[in-house]
Amino acid sequence: GFINFEGGFNNTANIEKMLSSLHHRGPDDESLYINKNHNIYLGHKRLSILDLSEKGRQPMFSSNNQYIIVYNGEIYNHLELRKKFFSNTKIWNSTSDTETLLECIQEIGIDNTLANLTGMFAFVLYDFENKLIYLARDRFGEKPCYYSYNRKHLSFSSEIKSLLHLPFIDKQIDKSSLFHQLNFSYIPTEKSIYSSIKNVNPGSYLSFQIINNQVIFNKKTTYWDALNVIKSSVNSKYKNSLVAEQEIESQLNNTITNQLSSDVEVGTFFSGGIDSTLVTLITKKINKSYLKAFTIGFEDRFYDE
Repeated sequence: GFINFEGGFNNTANIEKMLSSLHHRGPDDESLYINKNHNIYLGHKRLSILDLSEKGRQPMFSSNNQYIIVYNGEIYNHLELRKKFFSNTKIWNSTSDTETLLECIQEIGIDNTLANLTGMFAFVLYDFENKLIYLARDRFGEKPCYYSYNRKHLSFSSEIKSLLHLPFIDKQIDKSSLFHQLNFSYIPTEKSIYSSIKNVNPGSYLSFQIINNQVIFNKKTTYWDALNVIKSSVNSKYKNSLVAEQEIESQLNNTITNQLSSDVEVGTFFSGGIDSTLVTLITKKINKSYLKAFTIGFEDRFYDE
């Protein structure tokens, strides 16, 4: 989606083009939200995993109508969050993790919500009351969140190519990104191949405020940092290897159990290596029913899994 204060553009056609370019990411459903009073245009392509009904459709409003969200990913502990922060008397509209995410932000704020999330996600949240917009990304950056902004517009997407449909975005190549790609085969996480398009850093969120029909960058907040976690736990050593093994097994079981929460069929990617073999084994132990495991083969056996 985007917020745009530049005139002379067919913004409805632009959001529709953005949306159609992301069909492969969400073939199950699609929806648009347009508010010309706030100059905000939001779209969502849905891959239905939790709550397959229309009640899980996005963009989604919070129950007090202060917030609207477009979100990609899955919050694995969302049912735990409902128990932790809400009374049994609260009436939920759906069983989707999107609603849980929204209501948590409404109830305890964005910082406390992000601190309590377990999952993979990227989301954009608009606060109608304060004219604030947030772009957030999960701890390790599993889900991408690309954006471009100047004082006249802010646009965002799960993929760069949908942003390229917007005529008000500069398409100039970033030479430093090109240097990194050619020399190291990757581009630093906060950059992209285009000078005007950036990527939200993992474990952080950005906030912007709309003031006098201008998009003003507010702040960048890092809510989780891997190095800080490592430093803070460096002295927490296990007594022996058996205790360490038991703890790893317990953590793996808890993590995989949470990720098996789904209203559609679950499978595993099975490369034949240690990691995917272990994940598949534990998944099969937890989920006693028939399990589909997928592997990839090539005519060139050198690449065959």
